[in-house]
Amino acid sequence: NQNGYHLIIGNTGMATGAVSYTSGYLSNSASSGYLYLNGNGSAGVYTLKADTLNGFGMFNPNGATLGTNVYIRTGATLSSGDMNLNGNTMTLSSTAFISETAGQNFKGNGTIRTTRNYTTALSNNNIAGMGLLLSTGSATGTTTIVRGHAVQTNSGKSSIARYYDVTVQNAVTATKMELNYDSTELNGNVRGRLRINRNIGGTWSSITGCSPTVVNSA
Repeated sequence: NQNGYHLIIGNTGMATGAVSYTSGYLSNSASSGYLYLNGNGSAGVYTLKADTLNGFGMFNPNGATLGTNVYIRTGATLSSGDMNLNGNTMTLSSTAFISETAGQNFKGNGTIRTTRNYTTALSNNNIAGMGLLLSTGSATGTTTIVRGHAVQTNSGKSSIARYYDVTVQNAVTATKMELNYDSTELNGNVRGRLRINRNIGGTWSSITGCSPTVVNSA
């Protein structure tokens, strides 16, 4: 248990730092204290087993693999290195955020999710920094955003390695929906030919009137 203290593993300039679990997992019962994973390109990939973290920072170019589901109170930042979700779920509190550097992303099977309550209309909200910007005509109420990276397929076509699942309490009109992605997630697709599709009840259909953008967003 971090018990509110910062925990720094490794040195950003050296091939040092590792986390070895013989049993159990890391946790933090306090509302302060970050976990920092450091190292250079020669350091191995971390495997992170944690059930609750106040905050998390990645500074190892080789990245890390998530070994368990984890709850984040404040935020998770990838300054250098990817985080492979590895089939697990990273749950963000109602105030937590994620931050990614271009080319350094959360990826792999698994999801990032958060649930928030909005009592007024959304205005270009990038909820939890997950990359989905929403504007609505009225309040959405209890709103759950799930971001995943499993490639979706339909009629012989495949998506980029990012999707969003949105559930809202109230019936609302979305006046803007902007889906951001990183160029590393294109999955062989040509950026200029991307289209936005939706899945309702297992049936895919395209959403017309969209404007694909050539701007990358991490």
